[in-house]
Amino acid sequence: MEVAHFFFEGTEKHLKVRFSRQQFDTNQGSRDLHTTPRYLYALDLPESRVINQPDQTLEILKSEFDPAVMDQFYMKDGVTAKDVTHESRIHDLIPGSVVDATLFNPCGYSMNGMKSDRTYWTIHITPEPEFSYVSFETNLSQTSYHDLIRKVMEIFKPGNFVITLFVNQSSKCRTMFSSPQKISSFKHLDCQSAISNDYNFVFTSFAKKQQQQHS
Repeated sequence: MEVAHFFFEGTEKHLKVRFSRQQFDTNQGSRDLHTTPRYLYALDLPESRVINQPDQTLEILKSEFDPAVMDQFYMKDGVTAKDVTHESRIHDLIPGSVVDATLFNPCGYSMNGMKSDRTYWTIHITPEPEFSYVSFETNLSQTSYHDLIRKVMEIFKPGNFVITLFVNQSSKCRTMFSSPQKISSFKHLDCQSAISNDYNFVFTSFAKKQQQQHS
């Protein structure tokens, strides 16, 4: 099944998100390319380009991982990309998908998944501790992504992450993220939104809550 060309739909959207490496104030935490966009730019869609069919793109960008979690994505003798996809539980994120995965030498992982209804999802992983990074993207149509986000967090256990949702008014999830989400063990840092004709864009960022030390 040829699926690769479907995974570039998100890049054709008419909303740009630009990230900066500027820092938060000390009481807000750190800001970098992986966590919070400094500016959001919304480009107007001509009326002829407004899409009346349900259309949505969810992206989760994660960083700061436990090395034990990232160790799964280093090449090892006798371990295939298919093995990693199943053992990491990535395969279970969106059931019923055809999955094509690659494990890179000496490390790194990439997969594309596709369902018969043209739902796609893709994951790219850079596991090196100096710049570990995981991206997840899908156009899965759901009223709520709470369970999917929870599963992604359980697999990767990031130190911080951002969620972006780009959605039109015909989508089931058009009201999602209208208020800050509560995600177990994570502190909500920021929420920004933009509107472009029929489309809404919402950005939220989270950081792992610091466990209090007990004497």
